[in-house]
Amino acid sequence: MRSFRQKEINNKAIITDICEDEEEIQMAVSTLVRQGEDKIARQAYLRRQDEIYFNNKRIAELEEAKHRATTAEVEVERLRKELEELKAM
Repeated sequence: MRSFRQKEINNKAIITDICEDEEEIQMAVSTLVRQGEDKIARQAYLRRQDEIYFNNKRIAELEEAKHRATTAEVEVERLRKELEELKAM
């Protein structure tokens, strides 16, 4: 598969040549062009992109908090055992 440079991608003739070979690609490009020209569809797309970004960010934050909590639990258990050992002396 050939890779394209940005300059070539911006060239509509290249895209047209590709589209002539593949009906599915042609349909996808047509849909993207329509959505790009449709202000409401573009805004909906951008909102969805933002939702995905913030959801992924929130998931990462929750995973980090879970990791910190687990680490704290391990430390508390270690200190508890140390305290028991000191009391036993």
